[in-house]
Amino acid sequence: MAAIAEDAGVHPSAVRRYFDSREDILLTLAAEAWQEWAAGVAGELARLSNRAQIGGVLARSLAERPLFCDLLAHASLTLEREVPLESARLFKVAALDAAESVAEAIGGVDAALAGQAARDVVAAASALGAMLWQYADPPEVLQRLYAEDPRLAHSTVDFVPRLTRLLDQLIAGAIC
Repeated sequence: MAAIAEDAGVHPSAVRRYFDSREDILLTLAAEAWQEWAAGVAGELARLSNRAQIGGVLARSLAERPLFCDLLAHASLTLEREVPLESARLFKVAALDAAESVAEAIGGVDAALAGQAARDVVAAASALGAMLWQYADPPEVLQRLYAEDPRLAHSTVDFVPRLTRLLDQLIAGAIC
């Protein structure tokens, strides 16, 4: 918290007035990132003419938001577990509202994907995006390891194509 306060140019007590912990700050950022992603991707989805483009739009929109992908990976694992009830509630409501907004936009592209099918696509995009981002953007030590041992290089993924392919497969299955 002291480092965060220093970077923000305020006294640590000013940060503690609004946040209980570093996790509380990061979860707040995650809620804001959900809302920002939903607004951006819903606008992109509204311009689509067919469902064949949905997976790519979702994947690219996540790739454009690396912090969001990192926060998604940590939200349920650690951040939600270390905050006050009201902070968790605010995050959950913001994420749910954002996910519903994206689901509605997906349903607007193709009525066959409305409702639960669209919600499943959003859940898959966010969950897979969180996981795949970690493989696509490994820390420096793993980058060195992969360079030194080509047998391990398969551990990295090309984020947008892989996520697009997985989402396209899910969408195709949801239509059947």
